[in-house]
Amino acid sequence: MDPKAVALQSRLVELERQIAAQRDIGQSNALAEAQEELASAQGAAARLQSQITTGRKEVGQFTARFNEYKSQQDQLNAIETAYQDASKRLAKLEATERSRMPATKLLEAAATPQQPWRPLYWRDTALSLGASLALALLVMWLVELFNRSEPQPTMVFVQPQSGGLPYAGMPRALRVQSAAPMHLEATSPVLLPQPPMFPRELERDEFVALTRASGDDSRLVVLLLLSGITLDEALALRHSDIDLDLGLIHVGGESKRDVAIADPLRPLLAARTAVSSELLLSRQDRPSTTGTVSAQILSAAHDAGIEDVTDVTPDCLRHTYVTFLVRQGIRFADLTQIVGDLPAAALGAYSALSPPGPLLPRDAINVVYPTSPPRPPLG
Repeated sequence: MDPKAVALQSRLVELERQIAAQRDIGQSNALAEAQEELASAQGAAARLQSQITTGRKEVGQFTARFNEYKSQQDQLNAIETAYQDASKRLAKLEATERSRMPATKLLEAAATPQQPWRPLYWRDTALSLGASLALALLVMWLVELFNRSEPQPTMVFVQPQSGGLPYAGMPRALRVQSAAPMHLEATSPVLLPQPPMFPRELERDEFVALTRASGDDSRLVVLLLLSGITLDEALALRHSDIDLDLGLIHVGGESKRDVAIADPLRPLLAARTAVSSELLLSRQDRPSTTGTVSAQILSAAHDAGIEDVTDVTPDCLRHTYVTFLVRQGIRFADLTQIVGDLPAAALGAYSALSPPGPLLPRDAINVVYPTSPPRPPLG
């Protein structure tokens, strides 16, 4: 009937229940830990088993390689033994051979040559050239001995002069039957500067025949030269330098200027715009040079039937155009704007062709060289 005893009894029951619960929990935890330890022990055992297996394999491989090494070592020892025996036998054989050979003593070591002893190329080349020259002289002497030419008739060379300018053309030979040959010798050195020598000046009908006999390429060059453009400037012209809308040719180089396009020149320049070459006077398969242009002009002069065609050169055409402008009385300041810079000596010589009176500006003269033959006088 004591309430404390009742409470203690109920508490005792609760404590027993808690003890049973804790015992169950402890058993479960112990069982789980035992299972974990068992699993880890089994894993460790498996790893140890795999390591033991791998170790056995490595031991087997090492044993095989070690056995192979021992066998190779034995073979190497046998080879070294055989090599030593062979070396001993070789030494004995060499000793017996040397005993039978005479004794020698080295006084000086041989020197390595720095250059070949023979052949001497420069000497042989000089001898060959000398022998060739001597043989050529001998052959020339024999040819002159057995092939003597007849004496030539006496010739007098006359240097043509026209227009008050000194020309450097080819001298023409005139046959003289009774005149003795004339020998001109310089008795003293020239003290004064020589006047400039000019090329040949073409007549108007010769120029017309030249343009008619020229092809498109050579006619283009001829008309460019007859517009005041030098050959070097013409070879350097590009398609971008041609302005057909404004009718101008932009000339570069040292004498930069704009040259008007004449009517005969315009269709030729328009036809050249279709050419894919960068330079105006060049083609893809054949670039133009000074030699090719001179050859084209010379061929056209041959076809035109011009006399002394060797004098028809690009300088000849340029000189013809300059004299054409000077004879009209153009001012020399305007002349250089058309044909470019000229040497002072050449300007002084060209001044002899200017007509008397005041000179005319560029707009007052005809800058286009006529391409038609001159009309005959009436009456």
